[in-house]
Amino acid sequence: MLFISAFRNKAIRFKATRHNRKEQMTNVLLEPLLDRKMAAKLLNVSPGTLAVWDSTKRYNLQPLRAGNRVRYRRSVLEDFLNRQVQPAHERQAGNIL
Repeated sequence: MLFISAFRNKAIRFKATRHNRKEQMTNVLLEPLLDRKMAAKLLNVSPGTLAVWDSTKRYNLQPLRAGNRVRYRRSVLEDFLNRQVQPAHERQAGNIL
């Protein structure tokens, strides 16, 4: 009886995990994708610079590739921008030390 109870609990956890994964995949599929030109405009760089960053792996922008097409998730690019921008008070504190 204990074995059946443990198996049932495991099955319930698996079902919940599977549901969460399905929800996450739906969110990923609904997220807008940008081509290289639009992504470069968002980052304020040229498409060529973005291509170099991808080929040299300088920044992990997680490009999605399908054949010769490259797409970027908008959320990844916005996270990248947020990491790159420092508030003014942090820059000043860094210069003093």
